[in-house]
Order: sequence, then structure tokens, then C-alpha cells
Amino acid sequence: MILFSGERPPLDNFKMGQNLNAPRNLGLVITSSDFQNILSVGESSSGGFYSSGIWRNLTNEGIVWITDFTPNASKEDLENAIWVKTAKF
Repeated sequence: MILFSGERPPLDNFKMGQNLNAPRNLGLVITSSDFQNILSVGESSSGGFYSSGIWRNLTNEGIVWITDFTPNASKEDLENAIWVKTAKF
């Protein structure tokens, strides 16, 4: 299980360049132990990133969102899932 905090929707490059440009939500993806298969059933998100000036396509699959913080009109006082702690179970 991979637990993370990130923007929703992920991979939105139009928001790049701003500091804390969107609320951070808590999500997870469940994979096989070798990380080769996605086991969770959830959202998929496509986009990409630049690496050494070359565009690289990226798709994230099986995203299960745990929180749903949405931005307010003024983008002040954004609620965020930050400083996430993990626990063994």
C-alpha cells in the first residue's frame, strides 16, 4: 500500500509554478508486493512531466482518495492533509 498526499486531480501542469496552489488530499494505491500490479480499484489520471527537456507521459492508476478538500474562492486557508504518519498493521 502506498499512502500519499497530493493535489486532486493529480498531474495538472497548469498549476505549476505556484506555491501551495491547490489543497493536498490524502490518497492511496494498493500494489502487489513487487509493485508490478495495481490491486486497488480507483481513479486513473494521465498527464506527464519534463525530464531534461523531454516530455514524459505518465498515468497513475487505482487512486483511492481518502479526503476531499476543495479550494475556497479566495484560496486562503486551504485545508490540507500534511505531515502524514504511517503505521504498521
